[in-house]
Amino acid sequence: MPVQRVSYSVYVNSPKADGQKPNTQDLVNVGYMAGRYGINLDGNPNENNQPKFTDKGVLINVNSCTTDALETNLKQSGIKFDRMA
Repeated sequence: MPVQRVSYSVYVNSPKADGQKPNTQDLVNVGYMAGRYGINLDGNPNENNQPKFTDKGVLINVNSCTTDALETNLKQSGIKFDRMA
């Protein structure tokens, strides 16, 4: 059975939950999380799960077993995000 993957849109270009703009450390943290959770943990070299940057933020496609950790970290930092699927 293939590993389930979940896509997130992380709004790093939008104000955070407290209304503040994301600061440099927030962006570094999101970049780290995008790399840590968005990398291809399935071991399938045919899939490219690199983070994709958009005008609103960054799209991350993660292994479903890491979604809880990713969501917890994003909520703690106040960065807004949507779970796509």
